[in-house]
Amino acid sequence: LEPFTSAADAEIYMVAAHADALLAGGQPWRALALVDARRLRRGAAEAPLPEALQLRRALALARIGQHDDARSQARTLRAALDAARRRGDVPHLREEAWLALDVEGDAALAWQQAQSNWQTQREPIDALLLVRAATAAKQAAQARDFAERRRAEGWHDLRLAQALSQ
Repeated sequence: LEPFTSAADAEIYMVAAHADALLAGGQPWRALALVDARRLRRGAAEAPLPEALQLRRALALARIGQHDDARSQARTLRAALDAARRRGDVPHLREEAWLALDVEGDAALAWQQAQSNWQTQREPIDALLLVRAATAAKQAAQARDFAERRRAEGWHDLRLAQALSQ
C-alpha cells in the first residue's frame, strides 16, 4: 500500500470507509451526518468535498429517499469528475461507476466504467462493483465468469456470491 500523502488524505479515506460501513449496515442517516459533519468543518469558503465523500453523500441521500438532493449531489460530483477529465487528470473511476449504478441508475455506463476501473484498481470493492454493474447491465454471464476467475485466483468474498444471487 502506498502511504497517504497528507493527514487530510488519511482523513478522507477514514471518513469514506466509515461512511461505507454505515451504508452497508443500513444506516444512511448516520453516513450522511458523518459526511456533512466533515463538510461543515471545512467551512463554506473552502473547496467542495472530495469526490469520494461527495459520492457517499449522494448514496446516503438516495437511500433515505431524498432523491432530489441525491440528484443534485450527483450533478455536482459528475461536474467535478468531468472537470478533472478536461484538465487531463484521471477521474476516480470507482466513484464514477458507483455513482452511475446506485444514484443515476445508468447500469450500462456503470458497467463500462467498472470495467475501466478494474484495469487500474483491483481491490475487493472494485470486484464487487464490477459484478453488481454487470448484473444490473444484464451481463450476468460476464459477472459469473469474472467472479469465477476471482475464486480461481483464491479470492473468497461472500459479497460477490451475494451479488450474483440477486
